[in-house]
Amino acid sequence: MITVKLCTKGESRTDYIFMPININTTIRQLKDYIIDKIKIKLKSNETIKLEMHENKQWINIEVANENTCTVKDSELYHYCTIRIVLSSSSLSLLNGEKQAGRCGLKNEGSICYMNSALQCLSNIPQLTDYFLKWINNSNKNIANVYADLIKTMWSSQQRTLSPKNLMLTVSDHVPEFFNYRQQDAQEFMNILLDLLHSDLQTKDNGATTIIEQLFHWKIQSAVSYESCNKEDVTTDSVTFLPLALPKEKRLFKIEYICQNGKQELYHIYTLANGKILNLVQSFVDTYHLSLESIQIIPTKMLDNKVVLEYEYEHPLSDIFQNYITFFEVCAPCTSNKARVQ
Repeated sequence: MITVKLCTKGESRTDYIFMPININTTIRQLKDYIIDKIKIKLKSNETIKLEMHENKQWINIEVANENTCTVKDSELYHYCTIRIVLSSSSLSLLNGEKQAGRCGLKNEGSICYMNSALQCLSNIPQLTDYFLKWINNSNKNIANVYADLIKTMWSSQQRTLSPKNLMLTVSDHVPEFFNYRQQDAQEFMNILLDLLHSDLQTKDNGATTIIEQLFHWKIQSAVSYESCNKEDVTTDSVTFLPLALPKEKRLFKIEYICQNGKQELYHIYTLANGKILNLVQSFVDTYHLSLESIQIIPTKMLDNKVVLEYEYEHPLSDIFQNYITFFEVCAPCTSNKARVQ
């Protein structure tokens, strides 16, 4: 038995499923299994090829007789990457048929910040629909260039394109973007939206544009003065509302072995991307332990033996099991450099 990675989207090796295969399976049986696995509807007289990714290229798995040749007899090996290729384009995902909006932006220099912002904006349906219907106006330079970019991205004609024209147009108004250096994605998006908003304003629509409708809103703040019993209310127009992302937590099961030999089991939540020190500190804070005369030694146990003593700076991301053993010892006995206060 071997396990292979079956690509489900043409040339993309990032979209795959793991598939176990009996080595005595014939190549014909393997193809039939894949067809059934990913629900392919074959046309009459349509053929299917099996390919394996090797040395940065796709190679065809050729056998003398696919009805008798088995996986064991072929070039396939454990954890190799395979795909199927149809003789027609009946399966759009497997044959890489271009889909509207699925278009990459070339990272020329270090403009990935710009590409990220543009991909986000491109996937806002109301905004993209507006610019897909846009008719070029000689007085609307920013809007024209952005509309051209969106129309090309959603034309299903190109897999990748360069946003260079938009970058140059924006840099005419904001010179600091006239380079290929890394910038802030949010700052670029904010500037682009402001430029589009200004470009789309007319005497007829006044200040109302698609940008204002989708992105502009108002935030009201009030300050109360107890001494004079007054309140000041201010209203500000904003485009972005910064929000703090919650820090990811991870649950650890801790076996705590006291100096007297007593063993207790605890459960502690701590920062997923933290260090052993954070786990020890969370443990101490949660259970209100006093560390005036003791030190906690974090270890990895295997078959009732200590196989590793963790340093306090050891990252928790390197510990794959959510289980750890703490030994309570006298403070002078520790070899750890850090100490929880």
